[in-house]
Amino acid sequence: RLNRHLADVLERVNSKGYKVYGAGSSLYGGTITINSRKFEEMNAELEENQELAQNRLSELEKLRQDLEEVTTQNDKLKVDLRRAVEEVVKETPEYRCMQSQFSVLYNESLQLKSQLDEARTLLHGTRSTHQRQVELIEVMAFSLCVFYFVLKI
Repeated sequence: RLNRHLADVLERVNSKGYKVYGAGSSLYGGTITINSRKFEEMNAELEENQELAQNRLSELEKLRQDLEEVTTQNDKLKVDLRRAVEEVVKETPEYRCMQSQFSVLYNESLQLKSQLDEARTLLHGTRSTHQRQVELIEVMAFSLCVFYFVLKI
């Protein structure tokens, strides 16, 4: 891996027109000689590249912050849109008609429930009265039987 990296560096150096002295074909022991003008150019290029990299990093950070802000704003707008849709629906004639029908039906259901409770109470009272009447009839029948039996004797 290191050899591959060194080979890439040597290839780039050779492609820029620099002279490699020493074991040029070998990756080990070679000496690179650069005149001072070329060295200054390379340093300037390095500094320029570092500055560009820093600027790009700053741009990326700003873009990341912008993305966060836009995402937050998007979420808020989604919530606002849902609320707006609910409010718009509540203003439609269809919704108002359904709401009024619901109110009517709800009130009718309350009345029917009240009537049902009254009917249950009446039914319970009627059952109790009927049961007492049956018991009274049974007592009277028994009394008549006893009276009839006493008369026969």
